[in-house]
Amino acid sequence: MRWMLWGVMIGIGPLGCVDDRPPEPERGDAAVRDARPVLADRAPPDAAPDVTPDAIPDAAPDVGCRPAPEQCNGQDDDCDETIDEDPDGAGAACAFPLPGACAVGAQACVGGDLQCMQAVVPADEICDEADNDCDGAADEGLGGDACDTGALGACADGVMRCGEGQLRCVALAEAVAESCTGSDDDCDGAIDEDDGAGDPCVGCVDDLPDVQTMVVCGGGGPVNQVGLGECAVEAELHIVGQYEPTAARTTVTVTRFGVPLVLVLSAYEPTEWVVELDPRVTVEQVIVNGYEPSVVMGLPPEIEVVDRTRPGNYLSACAYAWPGDDQGCDTQGLVRGVEALTGLTLTSFQGCYSGTAFTLATAPR
Repeated sequence: MRWMLWGVMIGIGPLGCVDDRPPEPERGDAAVRDARPVLADRAPPDAAPDVTPDAIPDAAPDVGCRPAPEQCNGQDDDCDETIDEDPDGAGAACAFPLPGACAVGAQACVGGDLQCMQAVVPADEICDEADNDCDGAADEGLGGDACDTGALGACADGVMRCGEGQLRCVALAEAVAESCTGSDDDCDGAIDEDDGAGDPCVGCVDDLPDVQTMVVCGGGGPVNQVGLGECAVEAELHIVGQYEPTAARTTVTVTRFGVPLVLVLSAYEPTEWVVELDPRVTVEQVIVNGYEPSVVMGLPPEIEVVDRTRPGNYLSACAYAWPGDDQGCDTQGLVRGVEALTGLTLTSFQGCYSGTAFTLATAPR
């Protein structure tokens, strides 16, 4: 029964429906082949492209970091995994807001920005025309030490000074015309060799000896007794007199040179005479006179010392005032005695009652 129903259904279609399909062609092989469309001859206009593996294009490469010159921007521009190292512009000179050498700055990368940083710190000032210590002044406080210029005479003494970036020994005096100063004024190696008029420097001015004296006295009695005699022809005769020393010792300083000298040191009371000679001074003889014995110290051994002290040997018991006094001392008697002893005429006398120091020099012209 079931098979019969199936056959009926095949033959007539579903119940109640009309089959309006076109009739099937004959089942022969040729007929079936001719009835099928030929798909290989053409493709629909919207057909999908060939997706075989050989037809798929290569994917875009993953290029990652693209290296570029490093900039100060907080990024790794040169792709070396370090940020802002040695970026463009770093190290370039710039002006830093400090005086002197400290005004020199350099660009540095800080926090992704180029900033002018101090490149020079304050240092000790040196002579180079720069403000090394950054205080707003250049080469200040340099030099000042005494030095030898290598020149002669008055031009030899110098002081170190900074100028044009160099420390130099600068002479304290310039060469001038020679005069009677006891110095080599014209810096030629000779002292007082000519006063400019062809006359010897040491000698006379207006027919009087050009002697300069300085007397330092203690208390009591006459002080600063000075007298001038005659101009010397060959050697000068100078007397220093006191009644007593202020202390045990009395100093006599001699800077007069250029002519031979004979010194007479006279005191009533015992005295230790201390003689200080300039190396240029020439002393031929020292005569020690007085009532009591005295001694002389400080003389070179080649200078002759003549002792005319003690009663019966002195030329005058004492002599401290000029031209004399009424106290029993005899200044003029001493003058006559030493002139007779030496064959010279008196050039100068200086004295006081209580002596401390005496100076014999040449008066400047």
